[in-house]
Amino acid sequence: MRDLAQPRVAAGIALGHGVLDALGMGDGFTHMEWFRKADGEAVFGEIGCRPGGARLVDQMNYTCDIDLFREWARVMCWGRFEAPTTRKYNVAIIFKRAKGHGRITRIEGP
Repeated sequence: MRDLAQPRVAAGIALGHGVLDALGMGDGFTHMEWFRKADGEAVFGEIGCRPGGARLVDQMNYTCDIDLFREWARVMCWGRFEAPTTRKYNVAIIFKRAKGHGRITRIEGP
């Protein structure tokens, strides 16, 4: 999702800011997972004071066409983040989980 100003994600973003404030998180790399319950309430599944796994940083790099590894080093060394954070692209990574032994040779169906 490129447009984080959409009303449907506002509750999750507000919840994230509140949790980071409660943790006393100032500067750092974090990730969060949140869900919307049937009644519309936004709740957390997880929040971590570290980069997300599953190549999430790579996804963010591709989304904004930047290098967050370089920017993290710049922040640590000189206290500056200089890359543009405009979301240029929608990005996804898919992990296939096979059952049993062997090698995946094709994928069929939706």
